Amino acid sequence: MHKPNTVAELLEKPENWIQGKLAKDVNKLNCNVDDPAARCWCLVGAIRYVYGNDTVPTLDPPFFDWNPQTKEALNKAESTIEKLYPEYKGFAFTHIPSFNDAPNRTHAEVLEVVNLAGI
Repeated sequence: MHKPNTVAELLEKPENWIQGKLAKDVNKLNCNVDDPAARCWCLVGAIRYVYGNDTVPTLDPPFFDWNPQTKEALNKAESTIEKLYPEYKGFAFTHIPSFNDAPNRTHAEVLEVVNLAGI
């Protein structure tokens, strides 16, 4: 599988999107987002796969932060979710997983966020 340039490209097909875990392999077993066996991702997992799963050290707890590209993509997703779904405003980072994993969430809604965020 070639690595896509955008989250939109990665999650284009419904079978590439999941809820409840960052990533799963072809056998639907949990795996790391950057595992070569990974075949489906949640929104956060997809962002980390496309823009980088690496972190940089900081002086403040939790003593790490995402690389600048991943952080920017996470921020874009967060602000887009807040605009489209105001009920998630104020959740901080947790609102991306809360949005992605909502029981009635659809693949189309996740793709709308991804496309509007430009990620």
